[in-house]
Amino acid sequence: MTLRQAYHYVKSARPIIRPNVGFWKQMIDYERKIRVRSSNVISVLLYT
Repeated sequence: MTLRQAYHYVKSARPIIRPNVGFWKQMIDYERKIRVRSSNVISVLLYT
């Protein structure tokens, strides 16, 4: 699930949510780290 999908999922259940800028920055950084990690795993699986 992407950050965008997660946001929309929570927003549909609780429309009042309004994450602040600091929270968004942390979540964006976390999503980037996960993407890099998962792409590294895929590369290892494809090229071994």
